[in-house]
Parts: sequence; C-alpha cells; structure tokens
Amino acid sequence: MGSRAGATHPKQLRSKRRSSPASTCYIRSVTVTPADLRATLLARARQKRAGEEARRRVLVEGAERAAADLAGTGRIVRAWLIGSAAWGGFGERSDVDVVVRGLDVAHRVAAEDLFGAACHGPVDLLRFEDLDAAFQARVEREGRRIA
Repeated sequence: MGSRAGATHPKQLRSKRRSSPASTCYIRSVTVTPADLRATLLARARQKRAGEEARRRVLVEGAERAAADLAGTGRIVRAWLIGSAAWGGFGERSDVDVVVRGLDVAHRVAAEDLFGAACHGPVDLLRFEDLDAAFQARVEREGRRIA
C-alpha cells in the first residue's frame, strides 16, 4: 500500500490528555482504495503460491532421489509421480503420490520410509501391481516417470 502523510494503522490509538484526569482516545482512519486492496490480496496470493511451489519442488526432488535409489538397487523397475504434484493443483495440504512397479511387498515399509525421509513430507506410495487395470493404464499414460 502506498504511504500517506499522517496515515496510521487503524487499530493504533492516540490519546489526548485534557486538564481533567479522564482521557479520550481517538482512532485515526485510514482510507484503503480498492486498487490498494486488490494489490495487497494479489501479492498475498502470489506469495502463497510461491511457497506451495517451493514445497512441491522439495517433495518431488525427494521422490525422484528415493525412486532412483530404489531403481539403482533393483528394488523397483519403474516409478511415476501422479496426482497434484504431477498434474497441478498442489496446495498446502497436498502430499506426493508415487506409483512404483516391481516393489516386493516385503520391502514396502522400507520403501515408504525411504520416500518419507527423502521428501521430508507426506508421501502416498502405491504399488503398480495392486492397482486395477484402468488405473494402471492411466498411470502409464499420464504419470510423470521418475525412475
């Protein structure tokens, strides 16, 4: 917001002493134009989106590292990123959805731990083999391959 001479925060109180022991408080008003309000709200929205995008990048980069580690040791054959982190709409409560192919059920907990540690955030790990055929086809068609 622009600076105005004599403008103060609307909640800022000024007291004026009189000769009597009682004092009166006055609140100075601040005029906020629609343009100022719009600019402030847009700036806040941009800042929020930038923070969400930075968080998404950290989670995705962690998922890529974990998938590469698992692929490098032969524990998975392939991995895809799906959901809001891959397709858009990622928000403050979003997690990372990863589908892995070839992961032995016995190694699932260890893989989930690896993804969680690498991402420093919530990860939903799905085994490709556990998905129905239609969802498998969608993952192969629309998923973002990360390993």
